[in-house]
Amino acid sequence: MITNNADSGEEMDPPRDMANFLRRALFNHKGFNSKHVVVQVVGRKVFLEGSVMLSAEKEEIEKFVRAFPFVETVASYITFRR
Repeated sequence: MITNNADSGEEMDPPRDMANFLRRALFNHKGFNSKHVVVQVVGRKVFLEGSVMLSAEKEEIEKFVRAFPFVETVASYITFRR
């Protein structure tokens, strides 16, 4: 089980399969329609690729992924579709 130890100053260990963890977190988040977003992970670097309907949704997805303490950087290649 992963616990957030941000208050104690300890760094949180990343999940074993971080890409799958982040995919599930995005999919289960009720505020996002992220079914067209692909998550790739190299080390602690996250790459987001895909398309969304709104620019605000793109920004929220990026902010959501960056909020995890085990994510160092996020590169986003998310585009908009109409």
